[in-house]
Amino acid sequence: MEFYITLFLISVGSAFLSNIIITPILIALARKYQWYDSTNERKIHISPTPRIGGVGVFISFIIGISVFFFLSQQRPEIEVGLDAVKFAALVTAIVGIFIVGICDDYLNLSAKLKFGIQALLTVILISSGFRFKEIYIPFIQYTLPLGLFSYPLTFIWIVGVSNAINLIDGMDGLAGGLSCFGLVSVGLYSLVLNDIGLSILAFTLAGSLLAFLIFNFPPAKIFMGDAGSYVVGLTLAVVPLANNPQYDSVTLYLAITVCIIPIFDTFSSMIRRMFFYRVSFFTPDKEHTHHKMLNLGLSTLQVLTIVYLICACLCGAALLWSLYQTDWSLMLIVCVWGAVGIFFLALSHDFKKYFKNDPEAQRFYELKRQQQIKAAQKEQNESK
Repeated sequence: MEFYITLFLISVGSAFLSNIIITPILIALARKYQWYDSTNERKIHISPTPRIGGVGVFISFIIGISVFFFLSQQRPEIEVGLDAVKFAALVTAIVGIFIVGICDDYLNLSAKLKFGIQALLTVILISSGFRFKEIYIPFIQYTLPLGLFSYPLTFIWIVGVSNAINLIDGMDGLAGGLSCFGLVSVGLYSLVLNDIGLSILAFTLAGSLLAFLIFNFPPAKIFMGDAGSYVVGLTLAVVPLANNPQYDSVTLYLAITVCIIPIFDTFSSMIRRMFFYRVSFFTPDKEHTHHKMLNLGLSTLQVLTIVYLICACLCGAALLWSLYQTDWSLMLIVCVWGAVGIFFLALSHDFKKYFKNDPEAQRFYELKRQQQIKAAQKEQNESK
């Protein structure tokens, strides 16, 4: 137990502390070389802001998991639940998706190219053993083997969550905070199952993200960019798949629960773009969940407070399921899913009723935005 505690503190601590050091350096470099995220009518931020925070998240996470794997190999008799093959596949996928993200941040890669590379990396992960193998059916208490269906299900899951986190990363503190809640839940769940390796892996990325959020909380000094959101999304999707096979049948419910907000946001984007507007799913718009809440008059901090409270409820339900694994605890999860679904439907209804169909509200919003832009430009000129 003493070794586990030491391993946990060193791995998570190294990720947190390294990103505390790296991120201010990235901010300074971005300001020196003008590595800013552009502003336009679709984006929320009104002043030039660096978008290379994902570099710090990536480097610090790699440092943390490398320290974890190196130290765990010094004690081969200690079971940490992550063998060399899975570790190599995970690192390969993380490095690959980071390269895709950083190139997309500055070169605007085509959607087909990004999907092709994501598909290749996902196949590598699945081939190394990261996949859902069975699913627990409640009430009849039957575990259904997924067989060959486990491969397409896992493929859709990894690619879907990776892109879902990327899509929802449009406001200060949002994607990083959501992911932190999910990772902490998976980490605590793993502790309950005594799966130390998975727990440390989840908490290590959470530590890196927590350091990033210090600089990303509104008003943000830096954004994570596609490089960061892809790394976080892929890892959040894969981490639950590394658990002890003995508990594989319940992992799907946990994974869906901690990712339900970005999942719902992505589904609503698909329906909106492909069926209502009849455009490509990859066509950007300004109707994501956070956009709608902001347009209804909520501040950034109010939006974060609401989303974080929903995340806390989701994580609580997921942890109750991990502790008891009874029909009532699963019903609680389903009820929370339903409540989040109702929230999304109500938000869409109010957005259409009170903003989208109200030219006066849109005019007021645009006027407010222009005033904010002018104030930010004035402040920037005075600081020179």
